[in-house]
Amino acid sequence: MNQLKVSIQQSINALADRGWSQRRIAREYLLEVIMRRYETRSTIMTSNRPLEDWGKLLQDVPTAGAVLDRFLHHATVFAITGESYRLKDSALDKTGGKKHA
Repeated sequence: MNQLKVSIQQSINALADRGWSQRRIAREYLLEVIMRRYETRSTIMTSNRPLEDWGKLLQDVPTAGAVLDRFLHHATVFAITGESYRLKDSALDKTGGKKHA
């Protein structure tokens, strides 16, 4: 619970979409953090999944809807497209190519 308090009180918080589907408590904490920070603090979210897949990601469509509703209300969304550098580097390794520094 201490971690939740810290996540809510920080002036800026960065979140990634890792591990939310595996534990119900993680989904509940995510919703709690987003709800308490809504319109009061800055939050950065990173995800490689499209918004329409968040119900599946969280394994809870109503929770995903509540999170996205609050999170996207004042959000600026940066959609980055193109090939993943990690996948590109991995493919180079397999073909004997040079890795990027």
